[in-house]
Amino acid sequence: MLLQENHFFEFGDFRADPRERLLTHNGHPVSLTPKAFDVLMVLISRPGHLVTKKEFVASVWGDSIVEEGNLAVTIFMLRKALGDDGNQYIQTVSKQGYRFVGEVREQVIADVTAPAQTASGVDGHLPLTAAGANSASPASPLAGFPMATVPEPVLAAPRGRAHFPTRRVLFVVAVLLAAGIGVRLAMTRLAARSADSGIRSMAVLPFANLSGDTHNDYLGSGIADGVITAFGTTGQVAIRPTAAVLKYGTQIGDPLIAGREQKVDAVLEGQIRASAGRIQVSVHLLRVSDGRPLWSGTFEEDQRRPYTSQSISDDIARAMIEDLPGTLKTGVPQQNKKNEKAYQLYLQGRSYFYVRQSLNYFQQAIAEDPDFALAYSGMADSYTRLASFSTDPAGLTPHLAKISALRALQLGGSLAEVRASLGYISFSYDWKWSTAEQEFKRALSIDSNYTPAHEWYSELLAATGRLEEAAAQAQTAVLAEPRSPRTNSELGWIYYLSRRYDEAIAAESKAIELDPNYVNARVDLALTYLQKGDIAEAIHQMEQGQQLAQEHLTDTRGPEIIAYAQSLQGDRVDAIRELKDLTVRSRDGRVVRPYYAAMICLGLGERAKAMEWLEQAYELHDYGMVYAKTDPVLDPLRSEPQFNELLKRMGL
Repeated sequence: MLLQENHFFEFGDFRADPRERLLTHNGHPVSLTPKAFDVLMVLISRPGHLVTKKEFVASVWGDSIVEEGNLAVTIFMLRKALGDDGNQYIQTVSKQGYRFVGEVREQVIADVTAPAQTASGVDGHLPLTAAGANSASPASPLAGFPMATVPEPVLAAPRGRAHFPTRRVLFVVAVLLAAGIGVRLAMTRLAARSADSGIRSMAVLPFANLSGDTHNDYLGSGIADGVITAFGTTGQVAIRPTAAVLKYGTQIGDPLIAGREQKVDAVLEGQIRASAGRIQVSVHLLRVSDGRPLWSGTFEEDQRRPYTSQSISDDIARAMIEDLPGTLKTGVPQQNKKNEKAYQLYLQGRSYFYVRQSLNYFQQAIAEDPDFALAYSGMADSYTRLASFSTDPAGLTPHLAKISALRALQLGGSLAEVRASLGYISFSYDWKWSTAEQEFKRALSIDSNYTPAHEWYSELLAATGRLEEAAAQAQTAVLAEPRSPRTNSELGWIYYLSRRYDEAIAAESKAIELDPNYVNARVDLALTYLQKGDIAEAIHQMEQGQQLAQEHLTDTRGPEIIAYAQSLQGDRVDAIRELKDLTVRSRDGRVVRPYYAAMICLGLGERAKAMEWLEQAYELHDYGMVYAKTDPVLDPLRSEPQFNELLKRMGL
């Protein structure tokens, strides 16, 4: 046993433990970023004294490139965590720095149970070196306390990283520079428990652009997506997909809140800065349960270099895999290089729920890079979704989807997104169930974290009657994107097809809670209430959905579903009027959705006419027909030989 001293600093109801890097309030952990904790330690180690901005930078950021605004942001976050909105603890000294004005009580407690230091350090920290590499510099107010980083003097590998350079390393660098050899240094810092970090799930948030240059905005989501892609292919950790985290790119808030919303063990956040033509990215991995820093690193790249975001994201992923061997064991695969601007447009397209906006971004991405496979994949998905409620001439939209998917296949057949796009078309329009399943399985074998593949696979399974498997796939999608109205609504739809109506209502209501403007959830909720017999609530939800659809220039099949609801409650006049209108439009060659005309006929009790409309839906490959085997609306036809013969023709 070793006799060690634990230093604690108390002020108000707060206690700061430098060794454990933990701030508590009345015994409860307070969430702080690593840099905010370091700033706090600088302040409370010199209570009542002015700490200049230069002193903060030297003590907390060391040799990193730091803008003055970064300190202000950190102070703001620290004050917010302390509930200090009236200078109770931190006083601003105009144009100079900050002063801690609260009363600080320092306690020193002997610890006779501390574990002996091993090759991997005390309690998971790296061991102290002869030069004291695991502590702040002797002149620093934090000397003797562990920082958010644990540097080690190692020279950087190509496009790699080094820990804080000692004098010996700086001497070597100077010699290399004198010899004309370019050396790129970056800092990687491992803070705690890398051997057993307990990370089973992680969210990578879009990195914040602190460079002051809006042209660097695209880097934040680009780097994050690159890291997500890298880890998504390893299969070692469940990674929240890009679509689930893009919304945090425009929010200023606690990353731990985002982590809790995403229901993950750890969250990776980062900040982007620029100086003298170089991009510097600081990254922090935080444990969500207590805010404890698990790892951090700083990476640099020439701003003029092509594929900057992918180069940096590859470096980050490799560094984490090397430094967290107990969690990540697989190497980072080489990613396809992408045009940065095109890639950002692609990500924006994926972030939209409404198809027409998505198409616009994908088309812009292709204009920027005509050989961009992911953009063609996104465009194929948008056209396929558009075909599910389109009023375009029958067959045109699916044809455009196929053209886009085939082009994506030519450019990137090994991408999960492309294989999933092919599966989506095979399922929703071609009705090639086995082919679709093969493509979805192939997509998930490439990237098990690609959420749309889970969603579409769940639809295929439900359509073919494998309802328990469908629910499992939909639940996996919700686990991957718990804050997505799309995944929650998809789960509700699978529950609806499974006749699990109460669970369907709960899931669709959750989707609406997350986004009151999400049209699909309103439609599915209306259909579920109809099966429950609550026709008034169904019509209410459908009317709201129809209004939202008009605002977003989309279609909900609103008039047809409302007419179906009216037929169920005995309002035959309005239902028959809508059915006649559909009949006239169909005879005039205008596009109608025959599947929904069949619904109205069933509500009116006219099974023979319903079958006529379903035959027309079959000929037009109306999207609704894929659910003919399991949709509760068609239950009155289950005993009809003609209906079962139709299912047989569809391969169902």
